[in-house]
Amino acid sequence: MEKTILERIKCYWEQRSDDFSRQSFVEMQNEKYDLWNNELKQIIGDRTALKILDVGTGSGYMALLLASAGHLVTGIDLCDNMIASAIDLRNKLNLDADFLVSDAQQLTFADNSFDLLITRNLTWTLPDLEKAYHEWYRVLKPEGILVNFDADFGKKDFTVPAKGRVSKHGLHGDLDCNQIEECNAIKNSLDISNHRRPLWDADLLMKIGFSKITMDLALGSRINQAQKLKTQGMFGVYAYK
Repeated sequence: MEKTILERIKCYWEQRSDDFSRQSFVEMQNEKYDLWNNELKQIIGDRTALKILDVGTGSGYMALLLASAGHLVTGIDLCDNMIASAIDLRNKLNLDADFLVSDAQQLTFADNSFDLLITRNLTWTLPDLEKAYHEWYRVLKPEGILVNFDADFGKKDFTVPAKGRVSKHGLHGDLDCNQIEECNAIKNSLDISNHRRPLWDADLLMKIGFSKITMDLALGSRINQAQKLKTQGMFGVYAYK
């Protein structure tokens, strides 16, 4: 039986858990920690002990960064391997955060549960982002904040060079040909890849009911400044309920 698109997405990212775990462990201890921490402080301010949901937590990097700042964090991911990696990283760093396997498009949490919902490098991978945004609005408390760090990968082709490997840098570095082909195929089948981002996101969030929506197109240049990597359209979208 042919896999559904959600099953293919889960299968692809299950294979990436070890890579992301290693990267997260390193970046919790290098300059990226301070760079991301500074970005979050600009959004959160001096508030402490916020109840936060990290959607598409992967190996737990954002959840654990926020937990290290004293917030009450739950991280969810569709992939069992990613959640296992996040729990392992949490234990290595001796931090406190909850991690659960869950679908970003169909949350199990009650209405008005979280002060802040954060997601990084997830929304470009979702089959139904509009459904996800509705769900995220639902679980945020009044005046809660949605923080979406992502990039406009829709028109990007993760082409494999002649040697059979991509550059060691970037989100899809050091993958084999089959993995790159599957990533391209999945991405090209998703509706979100057809939209101009983050303008489409901002318009949709406004229709859903969010207010005071800010788009940050300079995020990538700040976060990647130390490594001098190409930003590939990295952006931030911040929306208030």
